[in-house]
Amino acid sequence: MLGNYFLINGKFLAVDSFEKKEADINVYEVMRVIDGIPLFLREHISRLLHSIQLSKRVFEIDKKELGKDIVQLCKKNEIEEGNIMVKVMFSSDNVTVLVHFIEHFYPSLSNYTKGVSVGLLKAKRINPKAKIINHTVRDLANNEIRTSKSYEVLLVDEQNEIREGSRSNFFGIKDGKLYTAPLNLVLKGITLSKVIAIAKSNKIEICYKPIPVSVLSNFDAAFLSGTSPKILPISAIDSTTFDVKNALLLKIMNAYDELVCSDIKRYISLLK
Repeated sequence: MLGNYFLINGKFLAVDSFEKKEADINVYEVMRVIDGIPLFLREHISRLLHSIQLSKRVFEIDKKELGKDIVQLCKKNEIEEGNIMVKVMFSSDNVTVLVHFIEHFYPSLSNYTKGVSVGLLKAKRINPKAKIINHTVRDLANNEIRTSKSYEVLLVDEQNEIREGSRSNFFGIKDGKLYTAPLNLVLKGITLSKVIAIAKSNKIEICYKPIPVSVLSNFDAAFLSGTSPKILPISAIDSTTFDVKNALLLKIMNAYDELVCSDIKRYISLLK
């Protein structure tokens, strides 16, 4: 937990007073804060509520109040950029909403221009549609990332097909088309939904189909999408290399950055 303050059930408390509590199930969402503003807040909270529903729990969140609390949390911690976790913890007798800053790993400018190396990991989410904490997959991914010195690992299922990254979504580019796994097999990230919207507005075809590891070399380019990486070019997956200057890739990166700027301006106008 980063910063000096955190939120629990709408109350600001000092970090040194935090007491870890066990829960039967933890549903969470991680959102990025830029200039003290939560990015794509509505979409993140909608997905959080959807995850709660899939976990067979019932709980409501006031999006407007939560947004104000997050802005205030940024001010109290004097943090203008970072990642915030909103965790809804269900136990047998109560529900706790915990909001706090977490450690983040943002790509460097060089990563965006030169791309990043990515590894492969035989693993998959138990419930890809819901963002529920799964320590097993996270621990396996973290260990592989450390060992291989990769930025990220792509999860590969029993059919040797790529589904998604351990904390991102994966796209391949070939002949002006985007390729990604069927949406019912992955965690539909907020950034992924923005890529889909960008593709639709620019009449870019997206092919939702299984991606065998054996066809990776067929792609012209590839990228990760996610809260922390945004749209991040992949330079290599194991020994397979890709074009990080691909025209379509650069177009999507620029379009996403424009969406980020628009969302921040829109939210600032709502706070006035």
